[in-house]
Amino acid sequence: MSLSAIMSACATRQTRVSCFCPTGGTTFQITVSAGAISRVINPQIGSDVVASQYTMFRTVDQLFEEVRKAGNFAMLSSSLHNGGA
Repeated sequence: MSLSAIMSACATRQTRVSCFCPTGGTTFQITVSAGAISRVINPQIGSDVVASQYTMFRTVDQLFEEVRKAGNFAMLSSSLHNGGA
């Protein structure tokens, strides 16, 4: 089973928002089920983010798609295989 298939089943990860916006510098806990974001929590205040704001987050598959579209997939793949170096 591929990493993408495993992550698409149901996974929770954390991501940090970096922007000059009200949520800048905040780390969110994101749950993905069946390839879609199903829940986002702001653990600092212990509350769920409203579903209409899920569009500012990406699933793992969406992140890889953005890298692929940017033409940097070979560089990312090489970096991952070399321990990030």
